[in-house]
Amino acid sequence: MSAAASMKRDDPPGFSIGPLGTYADPQEMRDWLAGAAAGDTITYATTPALGDQDAAKLARAWAAQGHVELFQRRATRAHCFDYCARRNAGGPAAVQARGGEAERHAADTRSQMRALLQVLRRCAARGAACPSNASLAVEIGLNRGPRGRRRAQYLFDRLVSEKRIAVRSGGRNAPRVVTVLAAGKGCGQSTLGEAR
Repeated sequence: MSAAASMKRDDPPGFSIGPLGTYADPQEMRDWLAGAAAGDTITYATTPALGDQDAAKLARAWAAQGHVELFQRRATRAHCFDYCARRNAGGPAAVQARGGEAERHAADTRSQMRALLQVLRRCAARGAACPSNASLAVEIGLNRGPRGRRRAQYLFDRLVSEKRIAVRSGGRNAPRVVTVLAAGKGCGQSTLGEAR
């Protein structure tokens, strides 16, 4: 029996250390996808912010093809998130049958990322503090509860991974300092950090 075949469906694959986090081995991810049933999940990264590692690229490609749904949850490791993929029923054909739901979801994500970037641009231009995830969620029209906060954090992490913003922690219970890197209004400006 191969090592891949002996793994349980929800077991995480072997990990390698990457910048600021751990990422799954792409070949083990492919082995998981080949044997995964609908609803099975895999954790492909545990990190504070999802970077542009091979595991993340592969997971995004699978999501674009309709093989998986991506989600994140708070990790047991401090200040980290588990980035996960859940196997879809029927794969790409099912996504096409649903009338391009994956494409609409990707368009919604892009729209929400643009809205979030606009909020951060305004804060940086005014020299205001970076809002909390709860405030960001409300400002861009997301759910007010935990789900909205998690979605705001996901969008925030995507902006970081795409190098459209840079973030520096202001310390415990202090606002994050966000520098806008994307061209346009507020480019190069930062939100207000902890008062000194």
